[in-house]
Amino acid sequence: MDFEAEKKLAIKLFNDCWSLIDQPSRTDAENAEMLHLAHTSRWHWGNVGGAVEKSVGEWQCSRVNSLLGNGPAALLHAKQSRELIKEISRPHFMYASSSEALAYANFVLGNLDEAKALKEEALANLEGLDEEDAAHIRKQIEDLPF
Repeated sequence: MDFEAEKKLAIKLFNDCWSLIDQPSRTDAENAEMLHLAHTSRWHWGNVGGAVEKSVGEWQCSRVNSLLGNGPAALLHAKQSRELIKEISRPHFMYASSSEALAYANFVLGNLDEAKALKEEALANLEGLDEEDAAHIRKQIEDLPF
C-alpha cells in the first residue's frame, strides 16, 4: 500500500472508531468493532505517522479499552501514548490527552486517587494551547466518569 493510501485508511479507521466512541450506547458487536478499529488505525499510523499520530492512536486504544472496562490494556496504551509524547515539544494537546488517558485507565483499575491526580495534571497541561484545542480536550477530561 502506498503512503498516501495508508494514511487515508488510518484516518478513516480512526474516525470510524471515534463515531463509535461518541455513541451513548453500543451493542457487543459495536464494542468489538470499536476495539478492532482503534488497534487497526494505530497499526497503520505506525507505518505512516509520526510521534503525534502514534501517540493519538495509543490514546484512542486506551480510551476504547477504558470504555470497555479493560483496565490493564487501557493503562498499557496510555503509557505508550505518554512515552511517545516525549518526542513532541510543548505546549501540545497530547500532553493533556495522555494524562487524561492515564487518569481514565487508573479509574478503571480502581486507583481513584491516582486517577484524580492525573485528571488535574491533564487540566494543567491545557495551559498554553490555542483555545480550540484546549476546549476540545477539556471536554474529554470533563467527560471522565469521576
